[in-house]
Amino acid sequence: MTIGFQGYVHSESWTFNNPGISYIGFSPQYTSGQSQHIELKFRTRQPNGLLFHHYLLPFDKNKFPLLYHYELYAEIRKGYLRVGHQVNQYSQLLTLGQGLNDDQWHSLSWDLDSSDGLMSVQLDNETKSLSLEVYGWGSGKEILKWSQLPSIISFGATNKSESQEFFYFIGCLADLKYSREDGILIAIPIQKISGVTQGCSDLCTGSNPCQNGGRCINMYTTTKCDCFGTNYEGSKCENKEILFSVADYFVTRLHTGPNRQTESCSCSPKSVGLLVDLSEANII
Repeated sequence: MTIGFQGYVHSESWTFNNPGISYIGFSPQYTSGQSQHIELKFRTRQPNGLLFHHYLLPFDKNKFPLLYHYELYAEIRKGYLRVGHQVNQYSQLLTLGQGLNDDQWHSLSWDLDSSDGLMSVQLDNETKSLSLEVYGWGSGKEILKWSQLPSIISFGATNKSESQEFFYFIGCLADLKYSREDGILIAIPIQKISGVTQGCSDLCTGSNPCQNGGRCINMYTTTKCDCFGTNYEGSKCENKEILFSVADYFVTRLHTGPNRQTESCSCSPKSVGLLVDLSEANII
């Protein structure tokens, strides 16, 4: 058992911090007509990243003349979860959550009932379901003979060159599980692994690179310093914030977000206000 930072306890976790290299994959042993289930936990500060991707390896097209495209994926896109399923021309999408790049642990559970084509996704305490059209109109159950179709489920990145474009995942994945051919949920049997480290790494552990009370932020590939409230600035909060007067105004710097750029704020002792330049989206 491994203990991840911020107190989360899990059986297995991995840090993905080598974009384009970090990858875990395996070939699921599915039977024809089997219902499918995938579970995992994730945490990241990035608004975009691929969680998992299920795709086909080259197969005998003479045996499957009606099958020309299949993929299943779950990704974080602009901070929310997108789960897509496509067989041939039948493509459907579910979206859940928001602000998932908060560097907190989130749980994802994906289910497909092959008897009626109902796909269900649970993200933390939110659940959504939809009936896949390919099972109703496209003969999906007859087309997808999984006992004869080789496939890969990959995590964090994909090797499928002709798939849609995905962002590499940067952060931690934990408790990767799937339901095997007898329906029992097990830890995935990792067959391919590259550029990941075991455990969920916190680069802020140990000596704080931030000075003068700055808060260290773990970006998984590097660290950043949050200088808010310290009266210091700079990449490591090493520079004293400037406060000086010009005529009847005091001029100081105003920080505006977690990846803070410094902007100017002018205050008069007779009237206090902020002018907003909407064209540049800056506070002046």
